[in-house]
Amino acid sequence: MVSSHKTLFVYYKVPSDQRGQFKAWALSELAQRSQAHPGLQSQLLQRPEISPEGFETWMEIYEHPMEGVNEALEQSLRQSFARSQLPFKRMVEVFIPLL
Repeated sequence: MVSSHKTLFVYYKVPSDQRGQFKAWALSELAQRSQAHPGLQSQLLQRPEISPEGFETWMEIYEHPMEGVNEALEQSLRQSFARSQLPFKRMVEVFIPLL
Protein backbone atom coordinates (compact mmCIF):
# COMPACT_ATOMS: atom_id res chain seq x y z
CA MET A 1 0.00 0.00 0.00
CA VAL A 2 1.37 3.42 -1.00
CA SER A 3 0.85 6.34 1.35
CA SER A 4 -0.51 9.63 0.06
CA HIS A 5 0.96 11.60 2.98
CA LYS A 6 3.32 13.77 0.91
CA THR A 7 6.11 16.08 2.00
CA LEU A 8 7.68 18.61 -0.38
CA PHE A 9 11.44 19.14 -0.45
CA VAL A 10 12.62 22.20 -2.37
CA TYR A 11 16.29 22.86 -2.92
CA TYR A 12 18.44 25.42 -4.65
CA LYS A 13 21.94 26.83 -4.57
CA VAL A 14 22.77 30.27 -3.18
CA PRO A 15 26.09 32.10 -3.62
CA SER A 16 27.81 32.00 -0.26
CA ASP A 17 28.67 35.69 -0.45
CA GLN A 18 24.93 36.53 -0.77
CA ARG A 19 23.85 34.33 2.14
CA GLY A 20 22.57 37.12 4.39
CA GLN A 21 20.45 38.69 1.69
CA PHE A 22 18.78 35.41 0.71
CA LYS A 23 18.39 34.04 4.22
CA ALA A 24 16.08 36.90 5.23
CA TRP A 25 14.17 36.50 1.96
CA ALA A 26 13.80 32.71 2.35
CA LEU A 27 12.62 32.91 5.97
CA SER A 28 10.04 35.52 5.01
CA GLU A 29 8.78 33.33 2.15
CA LEU A 30 8.45 30.30 4.46
CA ALA A 31 6.54 32.33 7.04
CA GLN A 32 4.15 33.71 4.40
CA ARG A 33 3.43 30.23 3.02
CA SER A 34 2.80 28.83 6.50
CA GLN A 35 0.43 31.68 7.32
CA ALA A 36 -1.45 31.21 4.04
CA HIS A 37 -2.00 27.49 4.70
CA PRO A 38 -3.14 26.67 8.27
CA GLY A 39 -1.33 23.67 9.69
CA LEU A 40 1.49 23.81 7.12
CA GLN A 41 4.90 23.43 8.71
CA SER A 42 8.04 24.60 6.96
CA GLN A 43 11.73 24.44 7.64
CA LEU A 44 14.86 25.93 6.05
CA LEU A 45 18.04 23.83 6.06
CA GLN A 46 21.43 24.04 4.40
CA ARG A 47 24.21 21.61 3.66
CA PRO A 48 27.13 22.21 6.01
CA GLU A 49 29.69 22.53 3.22
CA ILE A 50 30.16 25.17 0.54
CA SER A 51 30.84 23.92 -2.99
CA PRO A 52 34.21 24.64 -4.61
CA GLU A 53 32.35 27.15 -6.81
CA GLY A 54 31.21 29.09 -3.71
CA PHE A 55 27.59 27.93 -3.46
CA GLU A 56 25.56 26.72 -0.48
CA THR A 57 22.74 24.23 -1.05
CA TRP A 58 19.55 25.18 0.78
CA MET A 59 16.52 23.00 1.39
CA GLU A 60 12.98 24.11 2.19
CA ILE A 61 10.72 21.40 3.64
CA TYR A 62 6.94 21.67 3.60
CA GLU A 63 4.72 19.22 5.42
CA HIS A 64 1.29 19.07 6.94
CA PRO A 65 1.45 16.63 9.89
CA MET A 66 -2.24 15.72 9.90
CA GLU A 67 -3.13 15.67 6.21
CA GLY A 68 0.13 15.60 4.30
CA VAL A 69 0.56 17.93 1.36
CA ASN A 70 -2.55 17.23 -0.72
CA GLU A 71 -2.82 18.02 -4.44
CA ALA A 72 -4.43 21.45 -3.93
CA LEU A 73 -1.79 22.49 -1.39
CA GLU A 74 1.04 21.20 -3.58
CA GLN A 75 -0.30 23.17 -6.55
CA SER A 76 -0.64 26.32 -4.44
CA LEU A 77 2.92 25.94 -3.14
CA ARG A 78 4.30 25.37 -6.63
CA GLN A 79 2.54 28.52 -7.84
CA SER A 80 4.01 30.41 -4.89
CA PHE A 81 7.49 29.15 -5.79
CA ALA A 82 7.05 30.35 -9.38
CA ARG A 83 5.91 33.82 -8.23
CA SER A 84 8.79 34.24 -5.78
CA GLN A 85 11.23 35.19 -8.55
CA LEU A 86 14.15 33.37 -6.97
CA PRO A 87 17.11 34.05 -9.30
CA PHE A 88 18.31 30.46 -8.88
CA LYS A 89 16.89 27.24 -10.25
CA ARG A 90 14.58 25.68 -7.68
CA MET A 91 14.09 21.89 -7.65
CA VAL A 92 10.93 20.44 -6.08
CA GLU A 93 10.83 16.82 -4.95
CA VAL A 94 7.90 14.96 -3.39
CA PHE A 95 8.41 12.13 -0.91
CA ILE A 96 5.99 9.85 0.91
CA PRO A 97 6.59 7.61 3.94
CA LEU A 98 8.11 4.24 3.21
CA LEU A 99 5.67 1.67 4.55
